Amino acid sequence: MQLNKHERTCRTDCRANMVFPNSLLSPSAWHNLGLGLAGLNLSLGIFALSSPAGASKTMGIQPSTPEGNKINAKSMMFLGIRDAAAAGTMLWFGLNGKGPEMGALITSWTLVCVVDVWIASKGFSGWTDSGMIPLYIGSLVTVFTGLGLLQS
Repeated sequence: MQLNKHERTCRTDCRANMVFPNSLLSPSAWHNLGLGLAGLNLSLGIFALSSPAGASKTMGIQPSTPEGNKINAKSMMFLGIRDAAAAGTMLWFGLNGKGPEMGALITSWTLVCVVDVWIASKGFSGWTDSGMIPLYIGSLVTVFTGLGLLQS
């Protein structure tokens, strides 16, 4: 893709103003982090689609009635297809050399992570439950990777 002079200047100026976190890693490292995160999202989506009960259990949600199990299975299907669809787009961006675009999607995906953490906090014993730690870490990695790619 050829950029015109204005587009090259805008991209250069934007990168010069946003050195953190992009300056911490090489472009290929950011690219690999983005692809890894996309692969993880795809895996989570497939897990939710193929094992709704197992996926909800990892979020601290364990239905106790047959009706609750039916609702839970449908909810996990929504979550699974959401994750798989976004991951497919992230992978397409990454495999086609569209780092900033992949970064924009991953950065906005942080909102999804935050809502997932909020929902999980209701299933666990609240915000301080040790089961929440992987979700906190996942949200931080997501925003960090997204911002690094967005600035590439």
